Amino acid sequence: MDRVRAAFSSSIVVVETWCAGRHWPLRLLFLAWLAWVAGNHLVDDQYWSLFGSINLGIHEGGHVLFRPLGEWFTVAGGTIAQCAAPLIAGALFVRQEDYFGSAVCGVWLADNLYGVAAYCADASSRALPLVNIGGGDAEHDWTYLMESIGMLGSEGTFAALIRLIAFALGWGSIVAGAWMCWRMAGTRPVAPPRR
Repeated sequence: MDRVRAAFSSSIVVVETWCAGRHWPLRLLFLAWLAWVAGNHLVDDQYWSLFGSINLGIHEGGHVLFRPLGEWFTVAGGTIAQCAAPLIAGALFVRQEDYFGSAVCGVWLADNLYGVAAYCADASSRALPLVNIGGGDAEHDWTYLMESIGMLGSEGTFAALIRLIAFALGWGSIVAGAWMCWRMAGTRPVAPPRR
């Protein structure tokens, strides 16, 4: 437990150091928009944000990407890809030491998870409009996936769990972004090195 605490404290110091002197007003404005998006997901489980079309494109590409792995992965590949994209982007932001960008990716992942929850919850009713990039009749990914594990009819529980994870991740990322803006606002700009 001491190692975890030490690692967390060390990470806080790294992020605080990164925040020093950075411009915060535009980041805060963007964060307010992300909070508005997250709030809309709380009141409308079918809310389609600006991220929605990006998520859908990545989802459909995931079906193609995972096709060589067989039918189950072809179907699951859409959800896997749309959730992997913000995770990969967030890791890249951390690697280039843009910690605010990684918080934005947390909200993007939460947005994806809200979409996944809505799609999962629709597995039995199949009321949502479907997209098909290969021609023919569109198949419902989550109907197939829930049937494949013998849990069709339990999708409401799965969807509620996914929404809970999305809520915690989205609002946790917004709080982290707000904390970074607060730290940016409380520090002086770092002077450029003299030549």
